[in-house]
Amino acid sequence: MPRVSVLIPAYAASKFIAATLDSVAAQTYRDFEIIVVDDGSPDETKLTVDAWLARTGTPGACVRRPNGRIAAARNTGLQAAKGELIALLDHDDFWTPDKLARCVA
Repeated sequence: MPRVSVLIPAYAASKFIAATLDSVAAQTYRDFEIIVVDDGSPDETKLTVDAWLARTGTPGACVRRPNGRIAAARNTGLQAAKGELIALLDHDDFWTPDKLARCVA
């Protein structure tokens, strides 16, 4: 089965990014990594994501870059991705637990 890189551009998302990450961690399809691109957030987005990744042991990283808007953040995430497939998720959205399984199938 292919590995999926979940790309999440984030800006000023520290208050709700953990819920978005929880929805990815709840996937029934387990071969994924999470790449969050902190697009120059003025808040603690990167610290929140780094703490969440460390606490859950979920494979992934948070890359910080100067603000360049969503397209630039996605391109940065694509450069960091190691998966064969890419799944895009906005920082304030959630997935049902079968999202990746259905897409990979």
